[in-house]
Amino acid sequence: MTASSFCLTSAIATATEKSPLEAVAEYPELGAAAPRLFELVNAMAVLDRLQAQVRDQEALVDQLSDQLKQEVEQ
Repeated sequence: MTASSFCLTSAIATATEKSPLEAVAEYPELGAAAPRLFELVNAMAVLDRLQAQVRDQEALVDQLSDQLKQEVEQ
């Protein structure tokens, strides 16, 4: 891993745990890449919410499938 990729990886981890602003403060060498860090962290948050919605929908499908099976068996 190069020094720059390590810096970016560390900054992303910091931004995920704290905030993008704190990550930029801790890693000023990001410089012009800072706006991209904000975008990346926001995209990661959106992805997490979407994944949670998918899991909820899958659980609902499983529940409805089980109910349908029970009704068919009766």
